[in-house]
Amino acid sequence: MQTSPALVPSVGAFRVAEALRHGVAKRQLASNRMHMPTRGVRSLAVIDDVIGRARAYALVLPDDVVFSHLTAARLWGLPLPRRLDRGDAPLDVMRRSGKARLERRGCVTHRGLERREVAMTAGLPVTSVADTWCDIIEKYHSTLTVADAVVTGDAAVELLVRTGPIVDEWGRVVFDKQEVHPQTVPGTSQWWSEPVNAGAWALVERAAERGRFRGRSLALTALPRLRPRVWSPMETRARLVVVDGGIREPRLNASVCDSRGEIITIGDLVWEEERALGAYNGLDHEGEPSRERDNSQRMRLEDEGWWVIEIYKSDVFTATGRAKLVRRIENGLRRLRR
Repeated sequence: MQTSPALVPSVGAFRVAEALRHGVAKRQLASNRMHMPTRGVRSLAVIDDVIGRARAYALVLPDDVVFSHLTAARLWGLPLPRRLDRGDAPLDVMRRSGKARLERRGCVTHRGLERREVAMTAGLPVTSVADTWCDIIEKYHSTLTVADAVVTGDAAVELLVRTGPIVDEWGRVVFDKQEVHPQTVPGTSQWWSEPVNAGAWALVERAAERGRFRGRSLALTALPRLRPRVWSPMETRARLVVVDGGIREPRLNASVCDSRGEIITIGDLVWEEERALGAYNGLDHEGEPSRERDNSQRMRLEDEGWWVIEIYKSDVFTATGRAKLVRRIENGLRRLRR
């Protein structure tokens, strides 16, 4: 890997050899003020985030090594099940099969880089988004649920096509009024040929290129369930609950407008024909400003004839909650169609 010049220790992680070449004394490098992320690297501050750790290791790893598996997923920002998303986990690295196994504490080495595509994120070399998803399915298929695989896959699809919200220079979300949704039935040939589904098709192709692999059954089950325009893990899980419960698939993150055409909100799950909207309420909705905003939006939606279905964690993660949610939505949609 390419090393970044570190002239003085104050800039963050730096190579010991490079510091010595620039006149830093050995006693300074051995000081208790120094931290050692890995052998041959020092830093003044504790590095405990995955990007910082990966950058520190990248200073001394061979040029032919890239980050893979769970580390690549974290660097890409892909959501993982909590049991796999450990911040102190060793870094996953990969190199070509013919190369010697990398022996470095804090790293888990994988082989097969010649069969992966390599990309860059956060200034670091990683396996591609599609390969990262396939690698996670292959290695952890025995511990992943279908919902877990779809959650990570939906995020990978969104990352590949970037159909999410636009954020301005002040960090405010500006929604794209030219939003595009799939127009055909999921799983059909027409579905896969739609440009909006290009991200999902990329995962399908990458999995197919691997042929038979551990976790293939899980991948084949999850791939047809991947969707574009999913902006959070709980949107995925809520969608799977209602669709698996026999309810017609909703539009995802669709604009809901008032009679003047002004956007009231972006609905997580939207059934336009019945004018019904499913909204997941998580921790970010618990503060007073969020509750006030949600209540204001709800009143505007109801004034415009929309039915708002609030969805909570218990509606997704408990069997009783899932059954009640499906029944509530099913009865409500039937009533609205009369």
